[in-house]
Order: sequence, then C-alpha cells, then structure tokens
Amino acid sequence: MINFMASFENFPENSRIWIFQSARQFTAPEMEWIKSKNSIFILSWSSHREKLKAAIEIFYDRFLVVAADENFLIPSGCSIDSLNQFLRSIEKEFNLSLFGRMDIAFKDGNSVSTFHYNQLEKLLIEGKINENTIVFNNLVSSKKEFLHQWEVPLKQTWLNKISNPGYAK
Repeated sequence: MINFMASFENFPENSRIWIFQSARQFTAPEMEWIKSKNSIFILSWSSHREKLKAAIEIFYDRFLVVAADENFLIPSGCSIDSLNQFLRSIEKEFNLSLFGRMDIAFKDGNSVSTFHYNQLEKLLIEGKINENTIVFNNLVSSKKEFLHQWEVPLKQTWLNKISNPGYAK
C-alpha cells in the first residue's frame, strides 16, 4: 500500500519542492490549524484524478515546504493551481502573505527575520547583515537542493551582485 502522505524526510532527493515563506512566524494555534489543513489537503491532492505522493512541512515556524515525489506521479498544472488555492486560503485565514517573493528571510542570531528586497543595501550599510549572513534560497526546486542549498551565505545567492561593493548600479 502506498502512503500518499509520507514524511518529508522519506522523500527521494529528486522530489519536487516548493517553498512558501511567511514574513512572520506562525503562532502555535496557527501552526496547529495549518498542520490539520495540510493533512486534509495532502490526502486529497491529485493530478489527473490520481493521488500525488506528497508532504507539507513547516520549518522555522514560517516556511511551508511542499514536496511531491515525481518518481511516483508528476503534479499537473491543475494540481499546482489547487496547491496555490490551498495556500491562498491559509493567507486569508491568518491575514498573511505566502507569495511575497521579494521578502528575503535570513538567520538573525537564533531566529529568522525578513526584509524586503529593497532594504538590502540599507541593512548592509548598517551592518545588520553581511555577505556571510545565512539567507534562505527559496528558489531551490528539489529536495537535494533544499538540503544543501536552501540555507546559504548571502554571497552565494543572487543577492550578492547587490551586496558586492563593486556592483555598478
């Protein structure tokens, strides 16, 4: 029997990954609600009427990481649309954004903070972040990339061209 709601850690490294980031941490009641709804969604998530083998995990109390085992079944455009609708329902329920692609998350001591992309230069000048600050590369698309390239120093990301003093504007 296939477990359609497998644990994220048991997915193969070539599994497809999508990362959705909240600008703030989820509260404990929000996380419980999200976990409950995740289970319901994953058990019904399908592609062309066939169930997907997938998981949704919460990391750092602010990232929703969706995994789909494409060795089993590849998500279709309609299944991606249903995932987006599900995430929009979470946004609406808690008045937050999970699609803010210009919000950058970084490790700030023992916590995670965010800033809008247009604040990067200011934060660099103020010394609040630097080229070695660990940022979250939410553009990774496989579990292998997630494990090895999600949390990386700013200098290893696309943000480096802006943080580099030699960058011509």
